[in-house]
Amino acid sequence: MAHKPFPDPPSWSERFLSVGITGTNGKTSTTSFLAAILDDFAPPVPRTTTLGLWLGPEQQTDLPQTYLGFIRLLERARDRGARFASLEVTSEVLAQGFAQKWPFRAAIFTNLSHDHLDAHQSPEHYFASKAQLFVHLPPGASAVINGADEVSPLLAEVTPAHVNKLFYGVASRGAPQLPLDVSVEDISLSWQGTRARVVALTEAARAPELPEQLELGAIGEIFLETALAALIMATALGVPADRA
Repeated sequence: MAHKPFPDPPSWSERFLSVGITGTNGKTSTTSFLAAILDDFAPPVPRTTTLGLWLGPEQQTDLPQTYLGFIRLLERARDRGARFASLEVTSEVLAQGFAQKWPFRAAIFTNLSHDHLDAHQSPEHYFASKAQLFVHLPPGASAVINGADEVSPLLAEVTPAHVNKLFYGVASRGAPQLPLDVSVEDISLSWQGTRARVVALTEAARAPELPEQLELGAIGEIFLETALAALIMATALGVPADRA
């Protein structure tokens, strides 16, 4: 079935530093972790996920989860002086050309599995749809990529050279498929949450400075992985280590 093309974005869309988050699993938690960090640093932050639309901590229940609802959310954020936007982006929307229209300036890739292949013609089409978010990033943009996913080398290859790429991974979640920039050690799980020491492995990951510890209330290394991606992106966007 043919989809109606996305319209050109409003002229004010460039005022946002829009971060797109895509992958098979972990998109929603990564989007939410990033929004929480950015909202503490420069509120309010509009957030879109498959679960709804938010402006700061407030869910915008009167807005539909449609393109029009998305634009209305960003209008509200604009009127309140928002600088950042944390946007979960599905492969279906990317396949329809959304990344070619909306001015994303940063992107996160969580992982790729075959869970949602029913909406695509093949695994290759599924990957190509996800990759659109990265292919269209402008010069100087930031890309944070799960280097433990088997498609990460290919995603790194198709991402333009003018994009600043950082690769992360959590050892228990998979072996690195290319050299990592950031990982974690000394992982501790308790009823209070998850804690780990953040390790910058390359010079690229040491500037900007990352926090030494990552602590979150969610329990499990899957959440540690998604929180790590959000943390790396937040610091790449200028959030100081003591605010991330």
